[in-house]
Amino acid sequence: MGATPNGNEDNRMRIATVIGKLTLNQAMPDIVPGSLLLVRVNDRGTLMGLNEGKDEMLVAYDRMAAREGDRVGISEG
Repeated sequence: MGATPNGNEDNRMRIATVIGKLTLNQAMPDIVPGSLLLVRVNDRGTLMGLNEGKDEMLVAYDRMAAREGDRVGISEG
């Protein structure tokens, strides 16, 4: 993302497509129940149906039960 002209971090929300789920091989009691999703960040062309998105992939925490192929909003930080 990067910094804005005033030097602050750019905290805009981005749109991504769910491409899979991650599974931990050990329970982590500190994590609130939910899913870890593998998402591909969308760009303007993806939203217009022209391409499949950027090569950038992120792991996102989900409490709303998103499934593969769903579009989700993500914020970082």
